[in-house]
Amino acid sequence: MILCIGFTACEKEYSLESGGLPGGASNGGQTGTAVFTLTGTPGACTTPIISGNYIVGTPMDASNSIILIVDVTTVGTYTVYTGTSNGISFSGSGTFTITGSQIIILTGTGTPAAAGIFYYGAGLNGCSFPITTTTGSASNAAGTLDCSTATLAGTYTQSIALSSSNTITIPVTVTTAGAYSITTTSTNGVTFSGSGNLALGAHSIVLTGTGTPTNAGAVSIPVSLGTSNCSVSITFLPAPPPAVFTLEGAPGTCTSASIAGTYTAGTALSSTNTVTVSVNVTTAGVYTITTNTVNGMTFSKTGLFTSTGTGQSVILVGSGTPTAAGTNTFTVGTAGCTFDVVVTAPTSPCTGLVADRFVMAGQFTLNGFSFGASLGSTYQISIQQGAVTLDVIFPGGSAPAPGTYSVPTVSMSCLNSDFTTWTGNSGSVYVSEVGGNTIVEFCNVAFTGVPITGGSISSTGQARMEP
Repeated sequence: MILCIGFTACEKEYSLESGGLPGGASNGGQTGTAVFTLTGTPGACTTPIISGNYIVGTPMDASNSIILIVDVTTVGTYTVYTGTSNGISFSGSGTFTITGSQIIILTGTGTPAAAGIFYYGAGLNGCSFPITTTTGSASNAAGTLDCSTATLAGTYTQSIALSSSNTITIPVTVTTAGAYSITTTSTNGVTFSGSGNLALGAHSIVLTGTGTPTNAGAVSIPVSLGTSNCSVSITFLPAPPPAVFTLEGAPGTCTSASIAGTYTAGTALSSTNTVTVSVNVTTAGVYTITTNTVNGMTFSKTGLFTSTGTGQSVILVGSGTPTAAGTNTFTVGTAGCTFDVVVTAPTSPCTGLVADRFVMAGQFTLNGFSFGASLGSTYQISIQQGAVTLDVIFPGGSAPAPGTYSVPTVSMSCLNSDFTTWTGNSGSVYVSEVGGNTIVEFCNVAFTGVPITGGSISSTGQARMEP
């Protein structure tokens, strides 16, 4: 941050309203129902956490992310995006379920075109952050770490999982500019990691913690950057006594339960799938709140109540994969309150498909009937016409659950009338259930054919297979 301030102090003043950010970045924008302010607006974003490698000519991926702090005054949905500069941009979306200080994560897209420092404006008249792009390969930065002046953020307590607020900031004197990626070894149940790019000179790297501390007391966390090694000491507080609390609404419906995220049969839950419940705390302390498992899903949270009081919010995070569409009733804790989560059936993007017809583009059309058969460890659904058959084989010995399956997961092959073997090698298969019948559809599967005379043929196939 000191380096960023020093850099901008020597530059011409740019107006966020006019879009004249350093590096030629344009302003970003935001949509949604939430009302919030990015901290640092209308200047530099406050303590952004920049992760990932930014290498000229190397496309960005999910590791290229920016964590920003926002102050939420009205809950709701949000989408925040930056302008495009140097061939890359950042965006993120989600739902705020509580007000106050929150974080948002913007993920990068595009490919850096040139080396240098480029600035990006997040949100509408929001704050800006710098991205340094370099030439060369990942993990080639070198320098000297100074763990003796490292600073810690967040609280560290036995049995309480770390979050994005648990960070280690370590000064480093960079002697070779480039990208870095650091992940510490697991110590006392926790790990710290971070990545990015470093220019020559004095900088700081930020490592973010994950995991749950197993013991109390002082622990040394080893950190390495190339040949430079040092350790950061963290003292973990003893686990507090168990909290005493009741769930608002128990034993009936959870009071003001708020459901966030999308729930689709066959799609695994993520950190965006949450349920916020209200708790009345009579004794502060550590807690673990877990629901029962319904339709393959569970919601839970471990944390610490630091004070007593009514109406305290707890955000339970979902895990698992729902197997069927419908309304699911969960019970929080033993004889606790209840809430409902509605799971929808997966939606196939394929349109205009004809039942029991397989079309191989530019090759042939296959009409017939669908059938299913258990093969022990796999389940086969086929469409057949005479001696010509298309087999779609799913893992597991029973009919596949509704959801989206990648072709590498599903084995697909077809034998045409010329005895050319076709094998599906990319695309997606969509499974739904209507009236107890399993429906299999696909419209984007790439096939490679191998004629008996040699060579290969490429084509795409589409089908709707149902009883």
